Amino acid sequence: MKSIRNQLIVHNFEIDNSIVSWYDVEALYNADTRSEACRSAPRLTRAHIRPNPWQKMRVKLAVQVFSNSLAAAIKTAITKKVLHKNALNTAIFIEKLDCLFDALNSRTAKLQQKPYCRAISKKNSKIENLLRDSMEWVSSWKTCEGKRPPCFSGLHDTIQGILSLYSDLKEEHVTHLPTRRLNQDPLEHLFGFIRKRCGYERNPTARMVRLNLRAIINHNLKISTEGTNCEEFNECENIQFNVTNEKIKENKNPTTVAHDVTIKSWEIAEVSLERCATKYTVGYILRKLFRKYSCGDCKKYLVCYEESGNMNSDSELIFRKKYRGLAENRLIIPSQLTTEVFTTLFCVLKHNYEAYWSGSSVLKTLETVVVDIIAKKYPSWNLNNKCQVH
Repeated sequence: MKSIRNQLIVHNFEIDNSIVSWYDVEALYNADTRSEACRSAPRLTRAHIRPNPWQKMRVKLAVQVFSNSLAAAIKTAITKKVLHKNALNTAIFIEKLDCLFDALNSRTAKLQQKPYCRAISKKNSKIENLLRDSMEWVSSWKTCEGKRPPCFSGLHDTIQGILSLYSDLKEEHVTHLPTRRLNQDPLEHLFGFIRKRCGYERNPTARMVRLNLRAIINHNLKISTEGTNCEEFNECENIQFNVTNEKIKENKNPTTVAHDVTIKSWEIAEVSLERCATKYTVGYILRKLFRKYSCGDCKKYLVCYEESGNMNSDSELIFRKKYRGLAENRLIIPSQLTTEVFTTLFCVLKHNYEAYWSGSSVLKTLETVVVDIIAKKYPSWNLNNKCQVH
């Protein structure tokens, strides 16, 4: 993932006569940072767009770029005319690569929130089909200069090796294959134990490796040595051994908060990328609140149940981020009034928090300001007094 990201920063990719460009990701980030309330890709930072040599070594930054969330944000930005139509090729590339990475990093055969993040098994044949289709897809990758970097061939060989291994394991009646066990850390974990038992032996024989491996399995391979560079492995159900630099300015007058916050009119403004991001964020907050309170009256008052999958509405980002085939844990679509109130709330916090966060009683001060502004701007918001505490 790191190598693919690094190549995409330097070169555009040509895949099936379509151009995939890092410029689209950077353009989304630049447009996103100008948002007043919420961002469509909040995890995207400068470290993701222009990583330094140390940041290029972090797998997390590369994986967050090639994610379903970023692909959904790019597609939404295209619809809202923030990005050009050719950026759809980049979104499709990111979406496919995210599914492929999930299939190559599975832990369990159980159903997960991400549909492709499951082990290869007979009961879940779509993972194997995805890997076979991805082999042909990766084979078509090349830079616009007509070259194929080693990471392209390496990814193709990795997929081919996993499929060959699973084919052999099926003959041994293995039910499923968690591909996460074939990544670098588990392999380092395994060979570290073998080297530890071999002592000072730079070239152990196959018999020595086999005997030491058998002894390691008997002594529980899952336990890591202290001070190792490998991650801990806690997925016991899958292991069955059958053989800022800026100075902080303290606020000396925290009781006075700026009330002259300019709020964009929700009715007048066109459906923009920022509005889609705001509505998605509000739905995420409501989902967390309903898990805590589970109030039926609040749900009727705050949630919209009549939205359709219209990709021209301000709910587009919510629909694009949904995983198909999941009946539970669905994203929530807030009502229009709820979205307007939260938009005001976000703007108030943005214009006041940075100036007064170093003072005392900041939370109470901001709460007073927010309640006052919302009561004046949206008098119908507090009509449901029964759920006032919520």
